[in-house]
Amino acid sequence: MPSSCPLCKKALPDQAQFCPWCGHALTHATFICPTCGGENPMKAHYCIQCGAALSNQSDAYAHPTSTYTQPQAIAERFFALLHRTLAEEQDLALFDSYMHRIQNSEFRTIFEARTSQLAQQVATLQSRAIDPHIAIDTLLDQALEELIDFLLVHYCADLNVHPLPKAILKYDYANLAQADLYAMIMDYLDWPSLPEELIYTNLLEVPEKLMHNALNRFLFVERNERVYFLHDWTLLHTLKAGFAMTDLAIYWRMSSLEPQKVYYHHLRHVAIKDDGITINGKYFYAHPTLHIRLVRLLRKIQVREQLRPTDE
Repeated sequence: MPSSCPLCKKALPDQAQFCPWCGHALTHATFICPTCGGENPMKAHYCIQCGAALSNQSDAYAHPTSTYTQPQAIAERFFALLHRTLAEEQDLALFDSYMHRIQNSEFRTIFEARTSQLAQQVATLQSRAIDPHIAIDTLLDQALEELIDFLLVHYCADLNVHPLPKAILKYDYANLAQADLYAMIMDYLDWPSLPEELIYTNLLEVPEKLMHNALNRFLFVERNERVYFLHDWTLLHTLKAGFAMTDLAIYWRMSSLEPQKVYYHHLRHVAIKDDGITINGKYFYAHPTLHIRLVRLLRKIQVREQLRPTDE
C-alpha cells in the first residue's frame, strides 16, 4: 500500500482502499486462478503463478461490467481530469487549494449528486448501447469537462491564473448545432476583459489602409464571408500580422511567417503546446489567457460542426 496518493500526493491512512482526499482507487481488481489459487490481472489469459490457461475465466470477463457504474470510479476520473486541466490551463501548484475548495463549498454536494446520476446513466448505456464503451466514454468526457468548467468559473475564479468568462457555461448544456456562432465566439474570447488587446469588432471602424494590409497579408476571405473581428498583433498597429475569425474559418499570421487558415469543418486537433497552441498542427501564439480560451472555443466549434447537418 503506498504511503501517499499517487494522484494528489497526500498522506494515506493505513489500509485505505481509496484516497480520502481525491477518491483515487488504490487497489486493482483481480481474479483467482482455479488451479493454484494465485491472483491474476483481470485480462490475463494464463496464470502468472502456475501458467495454467485461463481461457474460461477470461471469457467471463470479455464484456466486464463497467467500473463507472460506481460513483467512486467516476469521481476518480474527475480528479484525474481536473489534475490534467490545471496542469495545462492554470497553476498545478494550487491543486491542493482547488481540492480544499471542493471539500468546503456547495460544490461538494453538487459533485456527489452528479456522480451518482452519471453512474446510473452509465448503467443504462451498458445495457442498451450498441457500443457501450464508446458511449460511456463520450458521456463521461463531456459531463466531467462541464463539471470542471462549473467548478472553475463559479467556485474557483479567485484561484484561476487565467480567468474564464462566466458566459461559457451556457454552452455546456446547449444544443451546439443550434448555437449562434458569433455569440459563442464573443462569449469565449470575451474581448472586453482583455482591454490591452487591439481588437476591431466593427470593421467599419478599421482604417482603409489597415484593412487593405490585413486583406493582403492574411485575411483571404471568400465572397460574402462574414468577418467577426480583427486582432492586430503588430507593434506599430499596421494589421500586417494578426488574427481573425469569420463564419467559416480562423485566420492568423505571425510576423515573418506564412499566413494560416483553418476551416471550422476541417478542425481535427487543437491543443496547448509549450508556450502556444497548435490548430491542426499549425502553430499559433498570442498570450496564455487567449490560448486557453481559444482552445476551449475551437473544441466547442469542432463539436458544433460534427452535429450540424451535412447538407448545410
